[in-house]
Amino acid sequence: MIKFFDELIDFLHEKKCVFHMSSIHSRNISEEILNKIKSNLANSIIKSAGDDIRKSDVIERINSLSNQNFCQCFIHIFSLRNIIEKSLSFYGKEMPSALSEFNFSFDQKEEIKKVLYDEIFSDLYINLLRLDNLLRPYLVLNHDLSYFDKFTAELTNNQIKRSLRDNQTEFNVRSPITKDGYARPFYICSVFENYATCNSNNSLGLQIVDVLISNFNRALKGNFDNPIQIAKAIGKLTINSYIKGVYPIELIYLSEKLTLSKDELSLISMVEDMSYKLFGFKKDPDNIYKGI
Repeated sequence: MIKFFDELIDFLHEKKCVFHMSSIHSRNISEEILNKIKSNLANSIIKSAGDDIRKSDVIERINSLSNQNFCQCFIHIFSLRNIIEKSLSFYGKEMPSALSEFNFSFDQKEEIKKVLYDEIFSDLYINLLRLDNLLRPYLVLNHDLSYFDKFTAELTNNQIKRSLRDNQTEFNVRSPITKDGYARPFYICSVFENYATCNSNNSLGLQIVDVLISNFNRALKGNFDNPIQIAKAIGKLTINSYIKGVYPIELIYLSEKLTLSKDELSLISMVEDMSYKLFGFKKDPDNIYKGI
């Protein structure tokens, strides 16, 4: 099993594949934190532009999700931001032409959960990513981004302010994008327009991702004789973060106290050690700029 896993990693590494993972740590999930996130999200939807009946329907379906599925949906959306942000810098440096097209395949839930997850995900992810793009401009290394130009938007300060106003949010952050040094936001819709949900049984790509994720989760639980070897292998496909203390494998704790066990920290640190050192923790103003 380990030999097969190492060979798979080497194959993906040779093809310049990038892996990013966000894992929900289900230990001690705080009901209070979850309810606050749901409440803030509902308030954001209510204040946004659009049909009131449709907005009420989306909120009702959000509230019908189990806590685990809500966490998964919410974190899934923002994991997309993280992998896109890293991929722009990585492929801009290593394979610029790869940025000319984006296709996304999302694992479809069981049929019984389709209304409770897949449709809610479709309702939320474009809107939340668009708002997030305006509130938190992406930080991207200044390599060859010419193939990505068609996905970017030239907006005036007034257009940006109006867009933010039309998408009022309880996650209230003052957008820095109108300041000097921040450039064009993405056409989020065009980046993500080619996506489909499909059964992993019919998708080799999803099966490969499942192998990577399930093996790392098993390593976290100590279900391998040598979990460090799994972490070393997966680390070769990851990109380090430009934020100190944020690891290529993100363990998300929705609890009052964020703690990692000694073994968990050891595995996460090994992934960091093996990751592609694309970013430096100290921002280089000659090579890094915010936004696209």
